Formats: sequence, structure tokens, C-alpha cells
Amino acid sequence: SQRLIKLLRDRGVEDVVEVHAEGVITDFDQAHAWHQEHNSAENAAHRLVRAGSLFIDFTARQFWQDAPYPLLLNEHDMSERWETWDDN
Repeated sequence: SQRLIKLLRDRGVEDVVEVHAEGVITDFDQAHAWHQEHNSAENAAHRLVRAGSLFIDFTARQFWQDAPYPLLLNEHDMSERWETWDDN
């Protein structure tokens, strides 16, 4: 996350921050096997980057194996995937 934030800021994107997301993974059967073994669907936590109104997630496949790379989300999409999120 921090490398992407620095890269975007170096290129003039001012409104870029790390985001902490938490929530229930509704399609937990799609989660990577490691997550299925070490977590439950009810306690998922994740970090990603927000640049303006766009959320950028390079590691979404650990939760949704069929997610595009990178996963790009707007606020509506974030609400569908995560219960809560906040900017650090």
C-alpha cells in the first residue's frame, strides 16, 4: 500500500490514502485456502488504497480468487464487499 501511495503522490495525486476495511466475506468459499484456514468469514480485515473516489486493491484475490487484478472499486462497490472502512 505504501509504495502505491508514494508512486501516486509522486505523480501528483494528492488525495491518496491507505484504507483499513473490515467485514463479513459473503462468498468465503472463494477465499484463498490460507484465509479459510486462519480466519472466519465474520472477521476479515484488509488494507487497500483510495485515490480520490477510486479504491485500488492489488491483493483482493486472497478473498475473491476470481477478482480482477488490480480490483478497482467505487464507494458503492466497497459497501457491497466490506461492512466498514476508514482512511488512516
